[in-house]
Amino acid sequence: MSLGLVRLVRVLALVVMGCGIQTAHGQCILDLPNLVQLGSYDPGALAQIPAGWSLRVSTPTACAAHIQLDALDDVGRLLLQGPDEASFKVVLTQDASGSTSINTAPQDLGVVQITSSQQVTISLWAWRPTGQWLAPGQYRGRVRVSLLDNSGQVLIRRDLDFLSEVSPSVQLYWDNFASGSGSRTARLDFGELVKGAVRRASLVVQANTHHTIALESGQGGQLINSKFPHSGLNYTLRLNGQPMSLGANPSDIRIANSGKIRHELEVQIGPIERVLAGEYVDSLLVTISAQ
Repeated sequence: MSLGLVRLVRVLALVVMGCGIQTAHGQCILDLPNLVQLGSYDPGALAQIPAGWSLRVSTPTACAAHIQLDALDDVGRLLLQGPDEASFKVVLTQDASGSTSINTAPQDLGVVQITSSQQVTISLWAWRPTGQWLAPGQYRGRVRVSLLDNSGQVLIRRDLDFLSEVSPSVQLYWDNFASGSGSRTARLDFGELVKGAVRRASLVVQANTHHTIALESGQGGQLINSKFPHSGLNYTLRLNGQPMSLGANPSDIRIANSGKIRHELEVQIGPIERVLAGEYVDSLLVTISAQ
């Protein structure tokens, strides 16, 4: 009976040792968030604020592993999908300045070799390049973070989601004449006023949603003598060939298209009989509102 008991103990010991070998890879612990929220994105903003995130590898005993990130292109960009047919691009970098892109699989993001109760934290950053005029809405993407052993076998694999919200946005500038090319302000100079004289300007609007163009006159739709405010003369304003009211009830135009659109503004001088000599001026405020 005692011999049989000894044999049974030896069998149990072998089983326990076998289980220890199978779970040795589980000594690496990978901690990372389930979701990185990048916040709102304005396509017209001159600069974007990066979002920081991190992953941590720890162990109760010992861990040796290679860290790799999948689902990125060869320059470390993550493509988020959303309402637009085009993808929203996010660049993952190793620094807050955005100058150093991360290595993507099959290259290692990093290698860790730590012992009991040690941990390694890797801080990373997500950058959204400016000028991505995509349809408003939520855009999502996913990367896969893996820990591999020296032979390339997967120890741990986790998915990490990224979320960004593209905001409705519009941007405008004047184009096609010297005094206002590429500017937020422009000047139409008629020189010596002549009835029927016409001056034109081009207003370029970049938008990722439908929008409204409203024009407001500082002088109620008249050119006013700069020295004698009681003396004024009328003019006609057209936007894309459509007459615009500048009186008590100014008109606006609703644009259903997005993208970059050029709008033609035309000002035509009305009758000038019996008006005082001098300089006549008016100011127009153009307001673009995203819907």
